[in-house]
Amino acid sequence: MANLLRLAILVLLVWLGWRLVRRWLAAASPPVVSKKKGSQKVERMVRCRYCDLHLPEQEALHDGRDWYCNAAHRDADRENRTG
Repeated sequence: MANLLRLAILVLLVWLGWRLVRRWLAAASPPVVSKKKGSQKVERMVRCRYCDLHLPEQEALHDGRDWYCNAAHRDADRENRTG
């Protein structure tokens, strides 16, 4: 009977130790940032007139009605239209 009581106490101590370690590890790690469904902004995508690359409007160069992914493509397209 005494052996059974010792075993039960040992199991209880192991279980409590495991819980404490898990709690300590959870507190030590940085919190996980959850991405809610509506938290991300949807950006309008535009197409570079020169190379057909699609990119967010905020990253694109605007020239009249046309959009470009960089200044070199804008300049090359201007040269192609005039020359």
